[in-house]
Formats: sequence, C-alpha cells, structure tokens
Amino acid sequence: MTDAVSSSTDSFISARDAYRGARNAQRLLIVDALTSAGFTVKTRGTAGRGLTKYTSGGRLTPSFDLTNWMWVEGRRDGVYVMVSLQVLDQDPNSLNVHALIDRVGVDVFRETDPIDGSDPLYERATTTLELPLRAEDLLQLVALVEKKIAALS
Repeated sequence: MTDAVSSSTDSFISARDAYRGARNAQRLLIVDALTSAGFTVKTRGTAGRGLTKYTSGGRLTPSFDLTNWMWVEGRRDGVYVMVSLQVLDQDPNSLNVHALIDRVGVDVFRETDPIDGSDPLYERATTTLELPLRAEDLLQLVALVEKKIAALS
C-alpha cells in the first residue's frame, strides 16, 4: 500500500508541476501580447504569481504555495491593466464564491479610480476567454483591453 500511495503522490506532484508550467506559459503569451500593444508589463521577482509561502498573515501553518494564482499587470499612458488567469465569481442565488480557474479576467483602471467597497470580491472582470489561449484569443484579449481603455474616457 505504501508504494501505491507514494506512486500516486509522485504522479500528483508531477501533474501539478506540469499544469503550473502550462499556466505560466499562457501567462507569458499574455505578457508578450500586452508588451506588443505598448504596455509596460511587470516581470521581475514574483510579478504575476502568488507567493510560494503564503501564510495569510500568519494564520496558515504550514504555509500554502500560491504560485498557481497567476496574473499579468501592465501600464500604458497612466492606465493600468490587470489580466488574471482565474477569476472569482459569486453565485447570485446561493451567494457561494467560486474560483473559476483558467477563466480569464480583465480589469482596466486608473490609479485614482475608486474601489467599489460594496463589491465583496472587488472583481467584475470575467470574460468569455478561457485557457489555453489561441492566437485569435490573444488578439481578442488585446482588443477587449483597448475597448475598456476607450470606455474610461
């Protein structure tokens, strides 16, 4: 039984690592698409992914690896864009909160824009795009960002 558990654990870890790598490859495609559209994109350090040892302010022991939580953050002409590789959703009937992993979210804002304090998720950026993104999806993503920027004016 121990060998079977060990083999299952090893398989799970390998699958998780491969999935994380595939998501990061998608994140890098988004980085390239936004950079090509003239955005300056954060790429240094832990930009674009969660902490490897997240503790929720010391409440989690042991720490949790949040590196599967990924996003791309860019800036152009005083406008910020946040593309998330997962979005939070609240079911309007049950009020349950769900993490829609691999559904792409897009938010565009200025630094001075107020945060809607009545929105418990601080996110209303869900799109129809879902990982993996094809070339035409990346074009659609950039077009959506540009449309949202135009709506800011």
